[in-house]
Amino acid sequence: MPPIGVDATLRNRIKAWWNGEDLEPRHDTGLVLDPSDDEAASSETEIPPPGPVRTWSEERIAAVQMVLGDGCHGPDIAGRTAELIAPAGLTSAQTVLEIGSGLALGARTIARQTGAWVDAIETNANLVAAGRKLGTDIEEDKKVTITS
Repeated sequence: MPPIGVDATLRNRIKAWWNGEDLEPRHDTGLVLDPSDDEAASSETEIPPPGPVRTWSEERIAAVQMVLGDGCHGPDIAGRTAELIAPAGLTSAQTVLEIGSGLALGARTIARQTGAWVDAIETNANLVAAGRKLGTDIEEDKKVTITS
């Protein structure tokens, strides 16, 4: 993530938005807001960020999966997980702990690609319940335990 005040790529700006962070533009836009203009400020409604600041309602879980795909609670979970576990050399004789598992797509990716057993921990009860519903009859998915 580039430091605040530096122009960011679209990917980094989306990540910042997803995490509820603000990236300030590096170049002056020429836009000057008058702080005494209370009417303009009160007419704008603030949209809460989708990151960890907001709660995961059933509607939000469904909407995120509709956009990102089944089992996804963030952008490219399976791809990032695959990159992270590649150098680990995991086998079916090992157990992995995933903290902050979301819908457990990362945990399922680990189990499917390596055969390892995965204990997935998520603090949000709605994500745990939704993640459990996404379990399939695939043998590797039976190696994933999702708990709160």
